[in-house]
Amino acid sequence: MKRFVAAVAPWLIWTVLIGSFITYSFVSNRPTCTTETVPYSVQTINDDTMDIGTTKVSSQGTNGSDKVCRDKQGAEVSRSHLTTPINEVDAIGTKTEPTTVYVPPATTYSGGTLCADGTYSSSTGRGTCSWHGGEAY
Repeated sequence: MKRFVAAVAPWLIWTVLIGSFITYSFVSNRPTCTTETVPYSVQTINDDTMDIGTTKVSSQGTNGSDKVCRDKQGAEVSRSHLTTPINEVDAIGTKTEPTTVYVPPATTYSGGTLCADGTYSSSTGRGTCSWHGGEAY
C-alpha cells in the first residue's frame, strides 16, 4: 500500500492511502474562535434630590462581547467587536438638611439689629451686619 501527502491549503493536510479504500486526515491549523464577555463599568453621579448617604442604580449596566480567535498555542490572533458594553450609572445622594439659624426671642433685644448669622449688632443703619450675611428678616 502506497501513501502520499499533499498539502491543499495551509490549514489542511490530506493523507491519501492508495489501496482498497481512501481515507482523509484533516490536521487543522485554523485558529479556535470563542465569544468573550467585555464587562461594563460603573459610573457614579451626584444627585441633590436624594438624601446624603443614599445610593441607587439609575440605569443597569450590560456586558458587551468580542469574538476572539487564538492559535493552537493560545496566542490571540484576532479580535472583533460584537456588542458594546453599556455602563451602569449609580446615583449618590448629596441633599443635606437646610441649616437653621437660632433667633432668640425679640424681647431680649433692647435696640440694635439681628444679623442673618444669628449674631446681634448694637448698631443700626447702613452697613450694619455687613460682615454677618446682612440683616435677618
